[in-house]
Amino acid sequence: MRSGARIRHLCVALAAALGLSGSGPLAAREPEPLNVLLVVFDDMRGTPTQRPVEQPNLDRFAERSMEFAAAYVQQAACNPSRTSMLTGLRPSTTGIVDNQVFYRRLLPDVVTLPQLFLANGYFTANVGKIFHKGQVWRDRNTWRSQSFPTGRRIGLKGTGRRVTGGRFKNDRWLAARGTDTDQPDGAAAVVAIELLEEVRDEPFFIAVGFRRPHPPYRAPKADFRRYKLPSFPSKWDDPPGVEAPSAVIPNRTTAGVLSTMTLRDRRELMRGYHASTTFADRQFGKLIDALDRLGLWDSTIVVVVSDHGYHLGEHGWWGKSTLFEESLRVPLLVHTPRARTAGKRTTRTVELLDLYPTLADLAGLEAPRGLEGRSLRPLIRNPSRPWFPAFSQENRGDTIVSSVRDDRWRYSVFGPGPDDVELYDLVDDPAQKVNLAGNPAYAAIESALAELLDSD
Repeated sequence: MRSGARIRHLCVALAAALGLSGSGPLAAREPEPLNVLLVVFDDMRGTPTQRPVEQPNLDRFAERSMEFAAAYVQQAACNPSRTSMLTGLRPSTTGIVDNQVFYRRLLPDVVTLPQLFLANGYFTANVGKIFHKGQVWRDRNTWRSQSFPTGRRIGLKGTGRRVTGGRFKNDRWLAARGTDTDQPDGAAAVVAIELLEEVRDEPFFIAVGFRRPHPPYRAPKADFRRYKLPSFPSKWDDPPGVEAPSAVIPNRTTAGVLSTMTLRDRRELMRGYHASTTFADRQFGKLIDALDRLGLWDSTIVVVVSDHGYHLGEHGWWGKSTLFEESLRVPLLVHTPRARTAGKRTTRTVELLDLYPTLADLAGLEAPRGLEGRSLRPLIRNPSRPWFPAFSQENRGDTIVSSVRDDRWRYSVFGPGPDDVELYDLVDDPAQKVNLAGNPAYAAIESALAELLDSD
């Protein structure tokens, strides 16, 4: 994959061609500081689920926000994605490409997004999982307050099972006893609301990380009762064909285990994912209610996002870490009081590393030099204007595989050979069933996308 600098160079050239110039804020500074409430879900899909999921609070938030319907992560794993989003740098630049390395070990001097707000006089607070491994590593240079609610023991009890007996890591669901606040996300909502009440009269940057729907799929029993097993699909999406590059799926052994799951196994896991999503949505709804009650909408930017997507059997996979849409595409909703975002929607591709410069711009702060994303303010003003492609990468052992997505096409490279390439038309083939790479009719498209990913 191209280095961060190479991609940045290409995007600068593209910006010039599109008439999008300037790296700083694109509007006059606002006289009064705007607060920020950043809400990060874990493993929440940005693609349609295999059964409609109940998310009434995200639906009502969408009415007063702008939806970025084609938002993409830079790597579909917790630590690389969160580090990229909160530093405004690509995984190829940060060096954070797995879940083991704490970002400060490699980036001791980087100014993170909340750190920028702290330096500008904001109260900054972390509730729940924002940076990966936040439960262990406390970064006092970034946060004035950190809290990692765990819920109560009763929330770990209930009815459930491991559908493969542990042969597959993320095979467990639990219809839990207790109430919302017996779960970590329910407890996090309580802490976040208390913080909003305490600091409502001073500028704040509060980041709230909800764990669900990340496995184990655990939620109160009532959320499981919303979904009936027979309503879920009866079979897997087609697995990758024998002609697919071997690196398409992260782990072939795990894929083999998944292929042995029964219809009931698959339906139980899907129900668990949906129940967990609905539960997490309800906790977000409590934050919306608090913003209503405290009268904070007119002074607060609110962002809702997920760290990456999630497969529910598509392409024979369950989980993340692929270069398919299911893994890379995430929900992204932005409310800002001064930009008329209510009800707007764009299908232009955007990247999560765009959030850093966007929030700095909307809040009237000067972002550090060298950020590899760009402010989305022009797209907020005009959702249909030309924009930029989205780049993503994944690890396959010591090898980095890479992908680029524009408004129509996804092009992914898994190795050096002509058979290690995939090209999908996401308009005519949204399920990514037909690989067009190598088809002479699409040679010009493949060549143009390959140019974006070619090494120096």
